[in-house]
Amino acid sequence: MIYQDIEVFPGKQEAYCQGQLLDLTTTEFSLLSHFIENPGQTLTKETLSLDVLGKRLAAFDRAIDMHVSNLRKKLPEREDGKSRIKTLRGRGYLLIEED
Repeated sequence: MIYQDIEVFPGKQEAYCQGQLLDLTTTEFSLLSHFIENPGQTLTKETLSLDVLGKRLAAFDRAIDMHVSNLRKKLPEREDGKSRIKTLRGRGYLLIEED
């Protein structure tokens, strides 16, 4: 899968951004793949927890938030300096499409 300057190879569990191999955990790789499959769409924490972690979101569960935070740190900023993943408070996250 290719999205902007990100390439994801599910069969090899590898992802590249700007030609550089990203050092991702299995969960971060799954999360990135899920975002790339749904660019510009709001993905709720509940959906991400079920689809990526395989479990229902429990009250006060911060697992998705921590994985998204770690993924953000490993992805280079876009050329415009903005983060690639936007937090929509109270709704979830989305992979930002080019403006």
